[in-house]
Amino acid sequence: GYSVQQPQTEQELRGMKGHSVTVLRPVGKAVFDGNTMTVESDGEFIDSGSPVEIIRSDSNRIVVRKLEKEG
Repeated sequence: GYSVQQPQTEQELRGMKGHSVTVLRPVGKAVFDGNTMTVESDGEFIDSGSPVEIIRSDSNRIVVRKLEKEG
């Protein structure tokens, strides 16, 4: 069967910050709070090790954008 995220999970995911552990072109993997998730970039190529933020999630897709490195 299918496993669909509950609405509260989508709310909890939005805004989470982490980093990519593979290249996102546009799909790859990123780590958030120690959890590795399959994510999709918002259309851009993101290098491995880049800081990312979850901007939306729906059913089984988690979309991230690259964050500018601080400092």
